[in-house]
Amino acid sequence: MKIVIKATGMVFLPLLGILFLNSSSSIHSKTDIGNLSLADQTESLPKEIRDLVESSCINCHSTDGRALARTKLNFSVWNEYDSEKQANKSEDMCEMLTKGKMPPKSYLKNHGDQVPTAGQIEAVCKWAEGMKNN
Repeated sequence: MKIVIKATGMVFLPLLGILFLNSSSSIHSKTDIGNLSLADQTESLPKEIRDLVESSCINCHSTDGRALARTKLNFSVWNEYDSEKQANKSEDMCEMLTKGKMPPKSYLKNHGDQVPTAGQIEAVCKWAEGMKNN
């Protein structure tokens, strides 16, 4: 009996690992949210903002991302946010980037090349200001 349990565990654990690895997808996944893919959801963002989101944000802030992060901001459903919510979220982005709270240091340990530049942060804040005034 113990041999059967050990053999089952030896098969189950690697399969569980494969499922976990396959569940994390790239930023260009075509995860359907309704009828729109992730790329479609972020298409409405200005190019400079979209580039930053795709390089530094979307790995966590999407349906395929981390649970806590996507509850705060989920780019997979960006187009489903009303204009007021988009304005509030963009303002939050500006604040978090300006304070250096996003991307988190733990993320940057393995993704150091994805640190937003001062110019990118400024662009987000200008965009957020424009969203608020619309």
